[in-house]
Amino acid sequence: MEDEIWLPVPEWPEYEVSNLGRVRSLDRYVTQRKFDTTYTRLMRGRMLAQSLMSSGRYLFVTLGNQKKVERPSVHRLVTLTFHGPAPSKHHEAAHNDGDSFNNRESNLRWATPMENTQDKFLHGTIRRGEAHHSTRIPDSVVVQLIARRKETGLPYYKLAKEFGMCTMHAWRICNAIRRGSVLAGDLVGT
Repeated sequence: MEDEIWLPVPEWPEYEVSNLGRVRSLDRYVTQRKFDTTYTRLMRGRMLAQSLMSSGRYLFVTLGNQKKVERPSVHRLVTLTFHGPAPSKHHEAAHNDGDSFNNRESNLRWATPMENTQDKFLHGTIRRGEAHHSTRIPDSVVVQLIARRKETGLPYYKLAKEFGMCTMHAWRICNAIRRGSVLAGDLVGT
């Protein structure tokens, strides 16, 4: 079993992050006001709850002090803490295994957006074809459209009318500009 190592979060001295992807707050004194009275009290440290981002793909925590509140992603905090600052403002915290809930230090690294996208193809986590949220045409129709174009050589506007789509969309599908992931190699680009 891996030993848990805790390090302070850069720019957030009230918090620590572990190499296992957990985040905790430290004991600290906070100044509060109640009516006309100002007082200082001890706030005990605790393990922070991790919530799911609205995308449903990453976990985040809420960090706060008396000046600001932020909700950074856990994988970015772990990468920042254990691997140092990002090499450029364009780098992203990337998961080596494609599991966005595995926020262990050993599973994270800085990567460019292109490297991160290539990883998604390798892991099979990129949403393509029918799995993509904006897809309106089923994979079976895409294959039929391309096969029909190959068999008959019909112009794109006639294919588009036959399959109930705009001409440009039919052209893009047939030329593998759209939905190329669905196609078998011998159907592409004719």
